[in-house]
Amino acid sequence: MKAKQFDTDFNGGKDITAVLDLSQARRPLQKQRRINVDFPDLDA
Repeated sequence: MKAKQFDTDFNGGKDITAVLDLSQARRPLQKQRRINVDFPDLDA
């Protein structure tokens, strides 16, 4: 896939994860941390 097509697909909201190699993905200089989130129960 060429970069122009990648950008067009990404900007158009298409799922581009199939063309990415995520096996080596990381976020340098950012440590991982756990957070807890409570969501309201909308069925009540």
